Amino acid sequence: MENIEREFTEYLYNRYVDAVRNDKYTAEQIYDDLLRRCVYNLPSRKYSRIRRYARELVKKITLAKKNGISGKLLFVGEEGKREFEEVIEQYRQSLIEQGLPEETIDRWVIDKKKYYGND
Repeated sequence: MENIEREFTEYLYNRYVDAVRNDKYTAEQIYDDLLRRCVYNLPSRKYSRIRRYARELVKKITLAKKNGISGKLLFVGEEGKREFEEVIEQYRQSLIEQGLPEETIDRWVIDKKKYYGND
């Protein structure tokens, strides 16, 4: 049961990130509000882990807003893994198309993975 709630929390966060990236201000506010409700309105004992996880995600959102980098937030969970793999594969393909040596491509892909989200 707890896994479903965690997935729901991740879904809300990912929809928030998607709304920010696509400049959908109303949707952004709705998902932010729903995520905050997960933190404050769930019964304390039964859903303490989910509340803690939702609190972490809300903290990420708050810090990103404060620093003006909301558009750089990354997806979490399965959706985040999928996006990461797609970005890395696209990066690898672009390096191959440039005709770079295989060892250079491997080194640059490792660097891209290491610093993913910081560019």
